[in-house]
Amino acid sequence: MMADKILFGGSIPDNYDKYMGPLLFESYAVDIAECIKGKKYTDVLELACGTGRVTNQLAKVLPESVNLTVTDLNPDMVETAKTKIMSNKKIMWKTADMQSLPFENSSFDLVVCQFGIMFVPDKERAYSEIYRVLRPGGKFLFNTWDSMINNMPIQYTTDILDSYFKDNPVTFFHIPYSYYNKDEISTQLSKAGFEKISFTTVQKECQSDSAKDAAKGLIQGNPTITAINARNPDLVNAIEDELSKKLSEKFGAKPMKCNLQAIIIEGIKIGGQFL
Repeated sequence: MMADKILFGGSIPDNYDKYMGPLLFESYAVDIAECIKGKKYTDVLELACGTGRVTNQLAKVLPESVNLTVTDLNPDMVETAKTKIMSNKKIMWKTADMQSLPFENSSFDLVVCQFGIMFVPDKERAYSEIYRVLRPGGKFLFNTWDSMINNMPIQYTTDILDSYFKDNPVTFFHIPYSYYNKDEISTQLSKAGFEKISFTTVQKECQSDSAKDAAKGLIQGNPTITAINARNPDLVNAIEDELSKKLSEKFGAKPMKCNLQAIIIEGIKIGGQFL
């Protein structure tokens, strides 16, 4: 069985932002920003910024005095995000792995991460690093996707991909949509030192300009396209067309509207020894 690399490079960041962004990420980015609106922070760190959907919302709600540091593991995503942020706020951009953050202890009073922790191989190490760079009393605010069954556009995408590659499945979407067990997440956060851990399930009606756009994003706006090309690039158009038809039947052709579900999680660093 072929092992697929999870890389967000080449044409993926642009397709990710243009086609997946409006459908999957924008409404939840607004939601994340609303969670911190009006609260007093001095130094904020964003992890896994992607193409800057959350960054843009943070820049809108945080005062000018706040120092905003924005990072992603993928340099191409950081470069794309830089071009998307329409703000006068001074932002420090950096490529960073959240399993080994290049920041001093107690550097931030808020760490934010939208739909990124699911991709981290060693989540306990990442949580310990986030705990380390937070100041006592600081908050870690992040979200994860709920299961595929609660995010049916993704379920339909994986079903169609499986029908084409039965013996060598394309498994990208199983990663972001498999980290939703609250007991598991709570245990890992507690082990890192976090307290006052809370979970809020949020369902939103999300929209794409068209089912065709949504299908393009779900196939070409993430490493799924790399996996398909490695197996049989001649199938890309057929897979997209079949997915577009399915999404149109279920959620409308133009615009396409669907319900998605995610979990917002908060943890506080009360104090104690750095891990």
